[in-house]
Amino acid sequence: MKLNRIIFATFTLLMLGSCTEKQTETKELNDDDRRLYRSEKIGFFTEQLDLSENEAIRFWPLYNAYEQSKDSLWKARRAFLMEHSTVSPNSSGDVLNRFLQFDEEVAQLRSALVIDLQEFLSDDKILTMFYAEHQFKHFILNRIRGRHHDRMPRGRGRGQGRGQGRGRNAPSPHDAQL
Repeated sequence: MKLNRIIFATFTLLMLGSCTEKQTETKELNDDDRRLYRSEKIGFFTEQLDLSENEAIRFWPLYNAYEQSKDSLWKARRAFLMEHSTVSPNSSGDVLNRFLQFDEEVAQLRSALVIDLQEFLSDDKILTMFYAEHQFKHFILNRIRGRHHDRMPRGRGRGQGRGQGRGRNAPSPHDAQL
C-alpha cells in the first residue's frame, strides 16, 4: 500500500514537471514567434514605405508606441467582451456604449499617429503605411493558412483567379482527360 502511494506521488511529480516544462517551451516559442513576426513586419514596412534613414529613426518609435497602445486596447476590448458575454436588458445600453468607445479610442490613436507622422512624412507615405498594415496582416494570415508565397494565391469565389475562370457551363480541364 505504501509502495503504491510512493509510485503514485512520483508519477504525479513527473507529470507536473513535464507540464511545466512544456509551458516554458511554449512561452519561449511564442517569444521566438513574436521576434520573427516583428522582424518580418519591419522588413515588409521598410520595403513598402521606402523610408530614408532619418525617416526610419523617427518613424519606428512612434509606430511602436501606436501599436503597443492599439494592442492594449484590443486586449481590454477582448476582456470586456468576455466579461459581458451575457448582459441584462437593463445594462445593455451602457455595455454597448462602452463597446463603441473602444473603436473611438482606436480612431483617436490613429489620428494622433497621423498628426505626429505628418511632421516628417508625406501624406502619400502615411497612406502607404496603413495599406502596408493591411497587406501585412493578410500576408501573415495566408502564411498561417498554408498559402505560401511560392504558390499562386487563391482567387475569390468560383473562379480560378483573375481572368482564368471557366464560366458556368464551360468544360472542366479534367473533362478533356476523361
